[in-house]
Amino acid sequence: IGRTKELKDLKRYIANPRVNSIALVAPGGLGKTALALDLLNTIVSTPSFSVNLDAVIFITMKTEKLTSDGVVSLDSIETIEELRINIVESVNDAFDEDYTNFDEVIKILESKKILLCVDNLETLLREDQGSFEELNYQLPALWKVLVTSRIIISNSTIVSLDSLKESSATTLARTYHTKRGGQSLNQDEYIQIAKKCFYNPLAIRLSIDLMMSGKDIPNSLNVANREIAEFSYNNLINALSKESVEILEAIFVESTSTRLSLCELLDYSMDQVSEAIGELSRTSLITRESTDLGELYLLSNSVRELLLISPRNIEFRHQVIDRINRLRNLANEIDIRQSQKELAEWH
Repeated sequence: IGRTKELKDLKRYIANPRVNSIALVAPGGLGKTALALDLLNTIVSTPSFSVNLDAVIFITMKTEKLTSDGVVSLDSIETIEELRINIVESVNDAFDEDYTNFDEVIKILESKKILLCVDNLETLLREDQGSFEELNYQLPALWKVLVTSRIIISNSTIVSLDSLKESSATTLARTYHTKRGGQSLNQDEYIQIAKKCFYNPLAIRLSIDLMMSGKDIPNSLNVANREIAEFSYNNLINALSKESVEILEAIFVESTSTRLSLCELLDYSMDQVSEAIGELSRTSLITRESTDLGELYLLSNSVRELLLISPRNIEFRHQVIDRINRLRNLANEIDIRQSQKELAEWH
């Protein structure tokens, strides 16, 4: 629901012979896997796509899922070698063959047009991003790769997901509640559910699951948002360097930051800031805007609200706030002295 444009973009990239690698990137809970599966379902049920593809393979690296009962661990692959083995097994299922190793598969199926979809790739990227790039280069030229990830994949065409629009989020709340067998609420209540969930699809579904288990609406919303924050961001943020985490908190406090302001706030060198910004830019945590003054850095829409609920490092956040206040007080003091001494404006 509410992903028509993104689905259209994905189908266009799949049909484009110049695009070999596509990354569907978003924070947790925004529906990356659901959209990927919807795309694959569309492909395998649309005869015209047979011109572009001979087979579709879906492999998940999701190690846990969030339910109304909490986080549930999944028995999933986590290493590059397990991914290779899984590709062989999936190819054998798709073509009714009995290949024994990865090298044999890519050699024999070199002329086949295969779409390989790897879900939750950040499981592997956190430990070894280079290994996936090496595997991707090994794949035949006619194969396409679609991945879902919270971390941006280098050398890929990126499709980003943001929170749903209010109308779509409200429709999702009503539709899911009805399909779960709930007694219909009025439109304003569904709007409030969507709004309180920050238009995050997983948070909406979890909130309704909790309501169906007997909890009242406010309590359901609070629990769902807390769980989403924990599930969606902690693993990702824990994989970041200390400098990146501190820059994330500084951007949270400043709202809009530049490299220079981050250097001043954190007492970092420009090289340190640039390296950390590079790391954050490979995730979906921050966005960039180009202006006449240079690049500006902002938190992604849903990240700001979720960091309010589950602050990564509240002690450091207070330190940044104190530093900003000291700088502002110092600036005010300079202005007052300048005025008292009747100094020129640009003195």
